[in-house]
Amino acid sequence: MIESAAWLALLAPANTDKTVVDKLYKAMVEAVNDPKVRALFVEQGAEPLVMAPKGLTDYMTAETTKWAAIIKQIGIEPM
Repeated sequence: MIESAAWLALLAPANTDKTVVDKLYKAMVEAVNDPKVRALFVEQGAEPLVMAPKGLTDYMTAETTKWAAIIKQIGIEPM
């Protein structure tokens, strides 16, 4: 069985200064913790969650690896 979930992320270029990444992360945490913002997510059936930059990088790497294996296994080819 293959499980999949939709998710959104705020991304920045790989060479973005750590202070900028930290500011963006802090702003995202504050936004997602705002009751009005949380309510907007929940109204749309989404579960608001903020991952730390390293956690998001690890998650994206794992998802890329997982889906690459599935694509290879079922034989999907580029058009």
